[in-house]
Amino acid sequence: NAQPALFVVGYATARLFMSWGLRPAAMLGHSLGELVAACLADVFSLGDGLKLVAARARLMQACDAGSMAAVLLPERVLASRLPSSLEIAAVNAPSISVVSGPVEAVARFCESLEREGVGTQRIETSHAFHSRMMDPALAGFARVLADVALGAPRIPVISNATGVPLRPDQATDPRYWVDHVRHPVRFSAGVEHLLSLDNPA
Repeated sequence: NAQPALFVVGYATARLFMSWGLRPAAMLGHSLGELVAACLADVFSLGDGLKLVAARARLMQACDAGSMAAVLLPERVLASRLPSSLEIAAVNAPSISVVSGPVEAVARFCESLEREGVGTQRIETSHAFHSRMMDPALAGFARVLADVALGAPRIPVISNATGVPLRPDQATDPRYWVDHVRHPVRFSAGVEHLLSLDNPA
């Protein structure tokens, strides 16, 4: 229920701002938030957006349980130290990355970092999102996407995959949205791009 609830609140909040006359020049969301931004940009309809988010949540929930943790290390440093059982799920700031994988593996890795004085923070989640543990969800999500009409963004949407605006060929490619479930969230790069725009708020 969490993903549909987050989607609805994000969408409704944005529409409220728009009703007050605040029109976004660009939008950036984190993981599920990119689906909110894409829906607001008319990449897909609200009805299809709700269908996609509900299916995404159901399929991800059906995957094996896992764990995630924020680590106070830059991506490059963290990647060089990561055990093969874990993956980088998100890069949220220049020195804050998120690891994802099996519960025990995340716990062991965080304990070893904490012994060295590296800060970590477990994330309250039931699954290892944006990792190979999501692979069983991909085929089912692709089938749902096959029935959704996708269009080019009418408002620029900054991609979690690249950190720059989503191209029309990406937005209209179902594979992009399937991979979105699996690949790391490059939020830090997206924020950097957002702040480079004229008069960012």
